Amino acid sequence: MRKASIICLVLGLAMLVGAAQASAGPVIYTDENLWNVAVSARTSLSSTETFDDNNFQPWLTITSDQPGGVGAFQWESVVDSNPLKKDTFFHSWPQVFAWCATFDLVTPGGPGEGINVYADLAGTRTFIGNIARGYQGFFGFVLDNNDYFTYASLEGGGDPLGIQETYWMDDMSIGADATVPEPASMVLLGTGLLALARRRRK
Repeated sequence: MRKASIICLVLGLAMLVGAAQASAGPVIYTDENLWNVAVSARTSLSSTETFDDNNFQPWLTITSDQPGGVGAFQWESVVDSNPLKKDTFFHSWPQVFAWCATFDLVTPGGPGEGINVYADLAGTRTFIGNIARGYQGFFGFVLDNNDYFTYASLEGGGDPLGIQETYWMDDMSIGADATVPEPASMVLLGTGLLALARRRRK
C-alpha cells in the first residue's frame, strides 16, 4: 500500500512540474520535411492555403496594411520595417502551434532587408525569427507543448523606418493539437493523485 502511495505521489509531482515548466521557445525550420516530422509527431491536425484564388481556407483571415493580394497562384505583397505596415495572417483554429510557408524574396525585386516574423504567444506579440534578404525557400516554426498562437505577422526586417520588402509567399500551412489537456487540467489531475496518495497513507 505504501509503495502505491509513493508511485502516485511521484506521478502527481511529475505532472505538476511538467505543467509548470517554462517553454523553450519556437524552433525554426528551413527544411519542410523536418517541419512535417515535428508537426506529425504530435496528435495534430494540419491545413494548407495554396493561394490559388481569393477564396481562402475558412480558418484564414488576412489583414494587409500595404495592399497585398493573390497574384499568380501565390500571395504577393510588400511589408515595411514600420510595424504599422505589415501583413497579418489570423486563424480561427484552436491550439495552433506550428506555421510555415514558402517564400521568394528575390524575384519580386525591391530594396528590402528581409522579413521579421512575429506571433502572439500568451497574448504577447513575440519575435519568432528573420527571413533573410534574398531568401528563396521554406520557413516555418513549431512551438513547445502548451504554447499556442492566433496569428503570424510579417514585417520588414530593416532597422530604419520605411525600408520595404517585396515578397511572394505560397503554401502557407498551420498545425494544431487535436486533443491536448489544458495546463489547469494537468494541475487538477496531479492534485487528485496527491490527495489519493495521502488518503491511502492514512
